[in-house]
Amino acid sequence: MSADRDEADRRSIARLEDPRLLRGEGDFVADRQPPGTLHAHFVRSPIAHGNLINVDCERAADLPGVHAVLTVSDLVEIGAIPLKVGWNHPGQRITETGLLASDRVRWVGQAIAVVLADSLYIAEDAGELVELEIEPLPAITSASAALGADATKLYPDWADNVLAEYTAGVPADPELFDQAAITLREKFSIQRLAASPLEGRAALAVPEPGSDRVTAWISTQAAHHASEVIAEACGWPTSRLRVITPDVGGAFGLKEAVFAEDVITCLLAGHLQRPVKWIEDRRENLIGSAHCRQCEWDLELAADQNGRILALRGELLYDMGGEPTGVGIGFARVAAEMLGGPYRIESIEVKARGVVTNKTPAGAYRGYGGPEAAFAIERLVDLLAFRLNLPPQEVRRRNFVQPDQFPYSSASGMVYDSGNYEEALDLALARSDVAGFERRRDEARKSGRLRGIGIASFVKPSGLTNSRIMAGAGTDHGNSETVTIRISADGAATVLSGVSSQGQGHQTILAQVCADVLGLDPEREVSVLLGDSQMTPYSSAGAINSRVAIIAGAAVRLAAEELRTKLQLIAGGIMDVAPSTVILADSQATAGDESVPISQLARAALTGFELPDGVEAGLEQSATYDPPNGTFPYGTHVAEIEIAPDSGAIEIVRYVAVNDSGVLLNPAIVDGQLIGAIAQGIGGALLEEIAYDANGQIQTASLMDYLLPTACEIPRIEIEHLCTPAPHIPGGVKGVGESGILAPAPAIANAIADAIGQAARPNDLPFSPPVVWAMVRDAGGPGQ
Repeated sequence: MSADRDEADRRSIARLEDPRLLRGEGDFVADRQPPGTLHAHFVRSPIAHGNLINVDCERAADLPGVHAVLTVSDLVEIGAIPLKVGWNHPGQRITETGLLASDRVRWVGQAIAVVLADSLYIAEDAGELVELEIEPLPAITSASAALGADATKLYPDWADNVLAEYTAGVPADPELFDQAAITLREKFSIQRLAASPLEGRAALAVPEPGSDRVTAWISTQAAHHASEVIAEACGWPTSRLRVITPDVGGAFGLKEAVFAEDVITCLLAGHLQRPVKWIEDRRENLIGSAHCRQCEWDLELAADQNGRILALRGELLYDMGGEPTGVGIGFARVAAEMLGGPYRIESIEVKARGVVTNKTPAGAYRGYGGPEAAFAIERLVDLLAFRLNLPPQEVRRRNFVQPDQFPYSSASGMVYDSGNYEEALDLALARSDVAGFERRRDEARKSGRLRGIGIASFVKPSGLTNSRIMAGAGTDHGNSETVTIRISADGAATVLSGVSSQGQGHQTILAQVCADVLGLDPEREVSVLLGDSQMTPYSSAGAINSRVAIIAGAAVRLAAEELRTKLQLIAGGIMDVAPSTVILADSQATAGDESVPISQLARAALTGFELPDGVEAGLEQSATYDPPNGTFPYGTHVAEIEIAPDSGAIEIVRYVAVNDSGVLLNPAIVDGQLIGAIAQGIGGALLEEIAYDANGQIQTASLMDYLLPTACEIPRIEIEHLCTPAPHIPGGVKGVGESGILAPAPAIANAIADAIGQAARPNDLPFSPPVVWAMVRDAGGPGQ
C-alpha cells in the first residue's frame, strides 16, 4: 500500500454524526412535539394565474379543533411585513415578496391562507373548507412565451415580464466573429428541476414562557441568516428570535433561502403564545418550495483554424417562476459568468435575463449556475472538435488555462486560484481507457447496441457568497466565519460554529481540523456544536456554496493554532523547555523524552496554577476568517454509455471522475460528496423534469412522476484525486460539495453524440428514452 493511500485511510475516519442517526436517534424538526402544539397547513392556489377575488374562511374556522384561519391581511394586522429578497441585482423589479397571496395568484401551489389546528389532519380537513374565488387569467408557461409581444403581464404595472437582466463579461469585438476561421451558433436548453431533499422544509416555533421571545427549530442551511430575515419580516428585533438548526435531512441549496412558511410559523407562535409546527409534505415540496435550472442558451463561438476559442457571445434566458426567492437572479448571473469554464477565452459577452412565468419560483440548487454553464460550454467544445475533425480532448488541451497562468482572471472577472486542468484530463482518459474504446464500441455493435464515450471538464467557484460573486449587487451578508474553541479541564475541546450540516459531515471535518492542530483524538476528545443563532458565533452565510470546510475550517485552524501556542507556553514552563520545542500529539505535550498530558495543561490554564509569567488563565479562543477570494475546484469526467436503439434507453457502463479539491481533510467524506453529486447530475441528465401543461398545472407533483435516480441507474463511480492546494486558504482546502454535479450532463450528452453521430445534437435536457429514440430514428438507425 502506498504512503498516499495510508495517509488517505488515516484521514478517512468514520463520520462522527452517523452512529446516533443509524440508531434512529436523530433530532429532526418533525421529531419534536411540545405540549399544546398547533399544526399549520397552508391553503394553496389550484390554478396557475388569476385575480384573487375572495377568500372565505368561515366554514374552515368553525371546524372543531381549528384555532385560526388567516389570510395576508390578518398577518399584516399582527405586524408582518413583506419578506425581503436577500440578493438583489440593480434594477431588479421585485425586492420583496408577500407572505401569502393578496390580489393575484401566480403559480399552482402559491400559499393563500394558513390554518392552525390541534392536529395536522384537522388542519388539512379545514383547508378543504376554505373557499377560494379566483378569476382565471391566461397562464404563461415558458420564458420565451413570456417575452412575446402579446404575452399576459404577470405584474400589470410592468412593461414586460423581465424581472432583471445582466450582461456578463465585456462586449465582444464583432470582427472576432466576422474574421474567425470557424464560427458556431447553437441553442441549448435545461429542464426544470427540484432539489428533492429527503426531508422537506420544516419549522417549529415555541414561545418562551414569561417573555416575548421565540425559539424556532428550522430545517435551514443558515441559522443566523434565518433568524435575522424572519425576525425582520415578523417586525421583531433579531434578539427576540432564536433559530436552532437540528438534524437536517438534506438541503441541496433549497434551504439556504428563508420561506414565507418559516416566517408565518414564527409569527403565529409569538402572537398566539402557543407552539406552532409546520412540516412540508412531498407534494408541497414539489409545487410550493422552489425549482431551478430551467433556462435557454443561444450562443455563438468564434475560433481559429487550430481550434483556439477566440470569443463567445449570446443570451441566457432563465425561467424565474412567479416571483424571485431569496437568491434573486443569482444563479443566472453565475451561469453567465462561468460560461468560459476552464478555458482561456479572452472575449465573452452574455446577456442574462430572468423572466417571470406562472410556475413555482426558481431558487438555489446544488451547483448554482455552474451546471448550466458547464452543459453549454462543454457541448460547444465537442461541436468545435467535430467541425475540426479533432479529438475532443485535443481541443480542450489547446484551450485550457495553463498552470503557469494562475491566478487567472477570466473574461467575466472571476479569478481562478490554481490548478492543472490538463493533468486532470489526462488522468481521466487513462483511467477510463479511452485508447481501447473503439474495440468496445465494435463489440457493442455486434450485439445491436450503440456505444459512445463523452468527456466533460469543469471548474466551479466555491467558498463565495453572492456578495463576492455578484460584485455590485445588493446582498444581505458577507463571507466571514467566526468559531470558538473551548478546552475543558480534562483536555477535551468543544468547537462552536454558526454553520450547520445537512448531511455533509461538517461535525467530523471541523473536529478533525481542531484535533490535528491540538494533538487530540477527534472521535473521543473533540465535540462540535453547530447552527444556533444565540449560542454559536455568528455565521455570515451558513452552509452554502461548499464553503464550510474552506472558511469555517480555516477559522477553526486559526483558533486552534492560538490555543496550541498557549498550551506550548504552559508545557514549556512545566517541563522547563523552550515552548517552540513542544509537540502536541496523541493527547500529550512532548519535548524530547519528557511529556505531560494535555489535560494537565488544561487544568493549569483553567485554574491559573503553574502558569508561566505573562500567560493568562483560560482556554477559550475565537477566530474569524474572511477569505480574499473563493476557491476553484475542477476536474474532468468521462462517461461511457450504451444505447438500446429500439427503446432509446441509456445504460452508463462506466463513469470516471477526476477531481481536484485541494487538500482533502477526509477523503472518504470527499468521495461521498462527489458520488452523491454525480448521482444527482445523472438524474438531471436522464430522468428528472418538472413538467407543466399549457394551463400551468404541474404534471409531476409526486415521486411517481418526478423520477429520481435509484441504485439501478447509477453505475459504480470511479474517482481519482489530484491535489493543488488553494494558495490563499489556511490548510489549502477547496470546496467539494457541488463539484460532482457539473460534468455528468455534458459528459452524457457528448457520449450520446458520439454513439449516434454529431448530427443528433443532444442539446436539450433531459435525455429520456423517447428523446434518445427519436435521435436514433432521425439519424437513420433502428428508430425509423
